[in-house]
Amino acid sequence: MNQKKLKILLYLTLVNIFYFNNLYATKVDVFCSTLSMKWEWLKIDDKIYSVEGKWEKFLKKIDSNYFYEIDYFKINGGIHKIREIESLCIKNFGNSYILAQPATGFFSNWTVFGENSEFLSTGFTDTIVSCPKCYQKRANFSVRIFINSY
Repeated sequence: MNQKKLKILLYLTLVNIFYFNNLYATKVDVFCSTLSMKWEWLKIDDKIYSVEGKWEKFLKKIDSNYFYEIDYFKINGGIHKIREIESLCIKNFGNSYILAQPATGFFSNWTVFGENSEFLSTGFTDTIVSCPKCYQKRANFSVRIFINSY
């Protein structure tokens, strides 16, 4: 392999590594929300609060035809960190801002924090409901659901 091809291969490899690392962010910003979906960025010293972890997903079967997929941010520190952030939300915005939620930016989908697929924090999440066996046009559709962990 000549040197030019080797450089191109190395370049493409590095681009892929950086692209996929950013696609599954290890750091997210936090916003606080009410049950009526009013929200505010959680800020500490005028800087948006962020936490570390990794994105995970799991499938939840609804019935023999339908399932939905939930993306959640598996936060470093687990349940204790989630409760700490929820307390910061209440402290900064009042008793109605009880939900702490992750975001990769202003236009990101609503998702929740989680310790694992068995424990997700209370909050709203956007998900896609799918029916692989259905042959209708609208076999897949997007919904926002509320997860109640209390």
